[in-house]
Amino acid sequence: MKLRVTILFCFFILSACQVNEADTVVLNEGNPEITIKLNNEEITTFTSIYCWNDCAGNEQFSQIDLTELTKGLEPIWIASGTEVEVTTSIADELIKVSYFKQKSNNFVQEFLDSNVFDIHGREGLQQYMVVVDWYDPNRETLIGRAGTNFVVEIGK
Repeated sequence: MKLRVTILFCFFILSACQVNEADTVVLNEGNPEITIKLNNEEITTFTSIYCWNDCAGNEQFSQIDLTELTKGLEPIWIASGTEVEVTTSIADELIKVSYFKQKSNNFVQEFLDSNVFDIHGREGLQQYMVVVDWYDPNRETLIGRAGTNFVVEIGK
């Protein structure tokens, strides 16, 4: 009798400790991919930041030199007002998307409500970094980050 009670007790304890798969995010599917499209056409980018499952200390950006990060990338000719679409390969509902734009010697970060933004500005080169952050289902803990860079040249 004592053995049965012990087995039942262990069963209840172990079943209470199981993880609900609906509350987890599969993070070991490999590196997530970020795709950037300008006017519905995929462009070549350069991935410059990446952390996965261990992003402690990666919550803030201290200094970004987009000119250096985009060195060697061919500029893509666009018109002002061109739409940029950001897509990812996993867990789209658990992401926060932002982009950085180089302005003189500074950079500006903009957070997006969706995965789309428009590029506006004067004629000339503009460098961008799109950053995608993945969070746990409660949106409290950063579990992954990837950033990709591209260059556009706004023409007439």
